[in-house]
Amino acid sequence: MHLLAISRDPRFSKSEADKAILCAVVACLEQKGHSVDVVSEHDFQGIDVDEVKADLIFGMYRDEPTLDRLDTLMQKGMPCVPSPNAVGNARRENHINLLSEAGIPMPTSGSVGFPCWLKKASGWTEKADDVIFCEHEFPNQVCLGDYIIQQHIEGDLVKFYGVEGTPFFHCHSQSATHHDFNPDTLRLIAGRASATLRLPIYGGDAIVTPEGAIFVIDFNDWPSFSTCRPQAATAIAQRLLSSVNPCH
Repeated sequence: MHLLAISRDPRFSKSEADKAILCAVVACLEQKGHSVDVVSEHDFQGIDVDEVKADLIFGMYRDEPTLDRLDTLMQKGMPCVPSPNAVGNARRENHINLLSEAGIPMPTSGSVGFPCWLKKASGWTEKADDVIFCEHEFPNQVCLGDYIIQQHIEGDLVKFYGVEGTPFFHCHSQSATHHDFNPDTLRLIAGRASATLRLPIYGGDAIVTPEGAIFVIDFNDWPSFSTCRPQAATAIAQRLLSSVNPCH
């Protein structure tokens, strides 16, 4: 089988870890006997869509021209994982609205008191002031209309990663207090969020309160899986192949 992998544009990638997980997935696929070409989003945008030949396209794409071209290819019958529509669902404003409507436990957005968070509504986090913690007041230099105002919830920060359709799920606390919580509950919540957004390869952040309640505060399309890369790469390769051959 021949596959085409698209790496994430540097505008959306803050570290080498994104390259590392994509390379690890490519290595897993090649070990299984499949051929994989890897292109950047920039180079992919220069290819005539009629000349794209692959059994499956996958990758960490986010740039709008890339998503438009992938949408055209999907309409021609080319499978893409994740789909361009699913990547669009992962944009901050979209995923907050969709997950809230689906009943995923999340902080309240809108008219909330201090402390709170300002989160840039459009797209993904690209620079430091896209997400701002506000303890007592809003900073003067930002236009509040560009941001989602979200409730601050005290608790432990927990990172989580998953691949839909596989047994893989990983979570770990980033805080020193380590409040008790049920990982299976987090896995269930994350799985519901993944299904809502139609994102099979995902990661995110959650807050666990001292009482063990779980709130999702961020949800991402294809994160770096930096703390669990080998296991994640194997699961992602499995999920990609099942998209072409459901019996795999």
